[in-house]
Amino acid sequence: MKNPVEILKIATIIASSLLCISVSFIFLNENLFAVFPHLYYIPIILSSYWYLKKGLFYSLILSTIYLISVFSYTTYYNEMFIHALIRYCVFIGISLVVVILAGKEAELLTTVSKSDSRFRELMTNISSGVCILKKGKKDSEYIIDKTNLSAGQIEGFLTEEAEGKTIAELKTKYSFSHLIPEINSVFISEKPLKIPVGYYNNIKNPGWRDYYIYKLSSGEIVITFNDVTELKNTEIKLAESEERFNLALKSTNLGVWDWNYSTGNIEINDQYSKIYGYTPEEINNDPELLRKNIFPEDKELLNKSFLKHLSKKSDYYEAEFRNITKEGHLIWVHIIGKIVKWESGRPLRIIGIIMDITERKRDQEALKTANKKLNLLSGITRHDILNQITGATLFLELLRDECQENSRAAENLDIIFSAVEKIQEQIEFTKDYQNLGLKEPVWQNVREISCKSFSLLGYENIDFIPCRNSFEILADAMLEKIFYNLFENSFRHGGNITEIRVSCFTDNYGKGKIIVEDDGRGIPEEIKDEIFDRGFGENTGLGLFLTREILDISGITITENGIPGKGVRFEITVPERNWRELK
Repeated sequence: MKNPVEILKIATIIASSLLCISVSFIFLNENLFAVFPHLYYIPIILSSYWYLKKGLFYSLILSTIYLISVFSYTTYYNEMFIHALIRYCVFIGISLVVVILAGKEAELLTTVSKSDSRFRELMTNISSGVCILKKGKKDSEYIIDKTNLSAGQIEGFLTEEAEGKTIAELKTKYSFSHLIPEINSVFISEKPLKIPVGYYNNIKNPGWRDYYIYKLSSGEIVITFNDVTELKNTEIKLAESEERFNLALKSTNLGVWDWNYSTGNIEINDQYSKIYGYTPEEINNDPELLRKNIFPEDKELLNKSFLKHLSKKSDYYEAEFRNITKEGHLIWVHIIGKIVKWESGRPLRIIGIIMDITERKRDQEALKTANKKLNLLSGITRHDILNQITGATLFLELLRDECQENSRAAENLDIIFSAVEKIQEQIEFTKDYQNLGLKEPVWQNVREISCKSFSLLGYENIDFIPCRNSFEILADAMLEKIFYNLFENSFRHGGNITEIRVSCFTDNYGKGKIIVEDDGRGIPEEIKDEIFDRGFGENTGLGLFLTREILDISGITITENGIPGKGVRFEITVPERNWRELK
């Protein structure tokens, strides 16, 4: 259904056309040819302007009707017919010109409409605040002509509240109210102005803002702005965090380096320079300078760790090695590095930290020397004590033979004899643990170590089921003694056990788990928390205590969580850094 405007247009064209035709026949009957043709311009122009190509076709029909009507009252060679033919061509030409001009006008209106639509869409959706100002009659008076939704959200006003008001009327509730001098400057100079980020606190919505002001060719002033409070607060926190980080680095004496592997450029901090004595310029001029001064036997260790990380088999690379400083001093350093950026499968950027551990290494050597001396002293002392105990035992045996008739004395001698044997057992027990913690932890195969420990016990009536997977654990060299103690504990206190099992797996957090369990009578709930205490138990009271202490040297923990009556279950938890599975 056509709208009323369309109906009115069509009616106007038809009415004017009928009027032209009617007047034509009336004038032709009166032999008047001079005035009535001008009436045809009305429907021809209107139809061509309103309906373009359809209007041109309609004008052609109407002009043909005019020509036929004139021809019916004259001949081909009559002068009036020739005038009518010329006027027919004029009608068609005028219609064509009107169609072309109207088409251009329609295109222009469409373009303007699209531009206006884009402008409105931009104003609605842009995240920046936008205010368009018109110059008022007074100096420094600017009227807010248009604002977008974002401007209201940033400053805390409704669009209709601000539009039509001068900036002065808004007083100082909004941040752009403080920019009159800057707006004046842009209006006069017609040069855009970018205002640095600033904090506005005496406004409705305090915060950080950035502004850009420019003048349109129409004389209007446009202000675009953003609320950068969140970004600025992030920058402040980042700066504070960086300051704390730098302070932490200084307090821990950590050297930091950032190596662009493709260009060879290395950025280092002051502590890095202090460790080696070289300036950043010297290191950048020769990126291989520090590697050249690494001890040859240590360089292989570093290369091995780096190649493993390069092949993505480890999260980072790490090594301790000896190096020579610029002054020629020998130092020990601990380095940890990580490739943080790759390009086409090749490392592009590597960052890391380095620490001078020379003092620690000296302390370790001094401690090893002291331990060796203590072990030597302990061995000599233990040997002397055992000799004395052997002598005492011999005399006790002789004394027991002489006191057989005195039951009271014989009973006391048995107590003394038992105490001496206990002392002898404990002294001999310390021999097995005299090397505890003396050596660096080493990687050991859990399956091989547990099988070896079980074979030393010689339990022929007990089935042993070792773990199936090939797991390795970085632990003290006395790991074998741990399994020995756990298996012996099952044999001594488990009752009629028939099976001992060892299983290994990696949990969801990347930690290693070693489970040692049997099918014996288990451990009562009331003493589970005491079995690892020193002195608890029927023999020396040191077995499980030392088991826990040996594991603790490498940061490994052990607990017992078996069900009483169904066997013991010792669970050993290994940190991720001390655990690996051999493929």
